[in-house]
Amino acid sequence: MKIKKASGHHLVFVIPDTHFPNENRQAVAVTKRALAKLKPSRTVVLGDMLDCGTFSPHIAKSLKELRQSNFLEEEIQPANELLNFVQKHTKDETAFIEGNHENFCERWAITHGEGAKSVYDAISPKYQLSKGRSHWKWVPYIKQADPGFSYYEITKNLVAVHGWSYAKNAAHVHLERAKGYSVVFGHTHRQQSEASRNPFTKERSVAFSVGCLSELQPTYMHSPNDWIHGFGLIYISRSNVQEFTEYSLTINNGRVILPDGSEINGD
Repeated sequence: MKIKKASGHHLVFVIPDTHFPNENRQAVAVTKRALAKLKPSRTVVLGDMLDCGTFSPHIAKSLKELRQSNFLEEEIQPANELLNFVQKHTKDETAFIEGNHENFCERWAITHGEGAKSVYDAISPKYQLSKGRSHWKWVPYIKQADPGFSYYEITKNLVAVHGWSYAKNAAHVHLERAKGYSVVFGHTHRQQSEASRNPFTKERSVAFSVGCLSELQPTYMHSPNDWIHGFGLIYISRSNVQEFTEYSLTINNGRVILPDGSEINGD
């Protein structure tokens, strides 16, 4: 049997919801070390890197939430530090898909009128996280032009979105809504995957989420949940960009095992 010589691949690293200042420091540390080791071609941030609790329409449910009011120091600064690290170890493009939490700021400005809009221009996540960056793409939460929803194209048949559903069966919902495309999404803080195959074209489509980097049991969550720490890797064939293999990497007890078998610790 003749074995076809490998033509190589390029790697897309996927960072899920972090929710500064409610990040899990150990999970973030593991993710950074994995990224520095793998040096991906592209990195995609799935949104909700900021919690934006100061601008949230939801009422604070604990004293801790009330104290988290220094938006620039507690959220923007550590997010920029993480993004600086990401760009340092990413060869080509970094894409940031705005999440519903980053969008809290815009909704706050809209609710509070013209004066708030002038403040928003200076403190908006887009401005604060994008300024001075190159090889950078910002994908807004709400897209004004057709088709009216936001996404980042990873390949011609694979897109990244913040999330279209928080349902228990979110992967199934995303797969149905993507209409034959594959999609990686955040928002749910869970790891989930569902795939299907077109019996006529033989092509596979998959919808998958990769977990989160936030605290698994935040103060506002008063019942157990099934959130998981993790991040994503997508290896794309250079000879056929429609061929890819996706991995949802689980960070368990401050450790992750990469596809090559190597282990990375956050300590």
